[in-house]
Amino acid sequence: MKAVEMSKEQKTPLFIIQGERDYQVQSKIEIPLWKEQLKERGNVDYRLYPKLNHFFTEGDGEISKPDEYYVLLISPSML
Repeated sequence: MKAVEMSKEQKTPLFIIQGERDYQVQSKIEIPLWKEQLKERGNVDYRLYPKLNHFFTEGDGEISKPDEYYVLLISPSML
């Protein structure tokens, strides 16, 4: 991952956020990969948002559905 390699070289704090209902970038797969790759690096903060999808829009259920993307309302928890 090019993003991981760039992040390893970066000296400033890194903030990685993820909606747990995202079906495009699945947090159960991606976050452990990031943590493994960046384990030697300090100042990384990971935040997971259980009710949010790929666009940080709230929804119900374990994983989001494509039709949720027709309404783009960013969750107040992200503001």
